[in-house]
Amino acid sequence: MSFLPPTLTTERLLIRPIALADVSAIFAACSNPRLTEYTLFETHETREASASFVKDYAFANYVQGAVDPLGVALRDSPDELIGSCGIMLTDAPYTRELGYWIAESHWKRGYATEVVRELVRFGFTSEVKRLQARVIVGNTASVRVLEKAGFQYEGTHRAALYRRGKFWDLLMFAILNPTVSRTAG
Repeated sequence: MSFLPPTLTTERLLIRPIALADVSAIFAACSNPRLTEYTLFETHETREASASFVKDYAFANYVQGAVDPLGVALRDSPDELIGSCGIMLTDAPYTRELGYWIAESHWKRGYATEVVRELVRFGFTSEVKRLQARVIVGNTASVRVLEKAGFQYEGTHRAALYRRGKFWDLLMFAILNPTVSRTAG
């Protein structure tokens, strides 16, 4: 693999490329239906599902030069993954989309907000004008995270996601980079 995403640091966290050594921690977190209740991915039923996430998704994205997914670890325990995040390409120019999850054992400690703030800082070091995040209706914790990180609610996309046998509404949040300005021409 020729490209590895950067490692980012915050006051308490290390945001780093995912490795094969993270499979057990990913399985421990993502086999929890409470964590995956509002994710786009299904609950990991087997350790092999988590290994596939690493090999077939993370490593494949790194080969493409994508900064998604990244692992989230505590700075004092860099080898112990507690979550994942990423900045994904979209169809719109100068726009990227954020995604993130934190293992339930680390909820309500402000880690997700810390991750999102760092992704905004990192994402806005380039020519990105807009960072956005979609939230499945009902995920009030994720709404709070985005609001604390400065994202604004832009509206509800009704029945925008078909998942697990039903349609879900998605809330759209975004933050704009004030240093990037482009005019048509």
